[in-house]
Amino acid sequence: MNLGGMVLSPGIYNFDTTAQLTGTLTLSGVGDYVFKIGSSLTTAPFSVVNLIGGADPADIFWQVGSSATLDTTTIFNGTIIADQSVSLLTNARMDGRAIALNGAVTLDSNIINAPTPLAPGPALPIPEPGVPSLLALSLLLLIGRRHRRAV
Repeated sequence: MNLGGMVLSPGIYNFDTTAQLTGTLTLSGVGDYVFKIGSSLTTAPFSVVNLIGGADPADIFWQVGSSATLDTTTIFNGTIIADQSVSLLTNARMDGRAIALNGAVTLDSNIINAPTPLAPGPALPIPEPGVPSLLALSLLLLIGRRHRRAV
């Protein structure tokens, strides 16, 4: 199946055998994209996985049954998890990760940017003790001191 020219929204996409990319695949929208490919993933030179509408490389996963090859000058997004190998040919660029479970990841003059993890939520403020709390604590400490002196 050639993914070139397609515009896809978040979801799970299954390919029984191979998937190839010639041209541009556009992923549009916020959410998870999962591509399950039975055997191999290949791209043609100058192919692009283009992201619009809030699609994020950190939310894109390519599960490949055997091997993935990104041809020269491909611009790719997402995490590739291949059973055997992942090859990025000369000047292929990737915003994501390349993982080979049982083989090698081969690089040749590539640029790989790991997706930025989600920023942690805002820090919860630590409430400052209120005046009544400080007054009560001060009284307890004062009573405790006087009690120790009397003993």
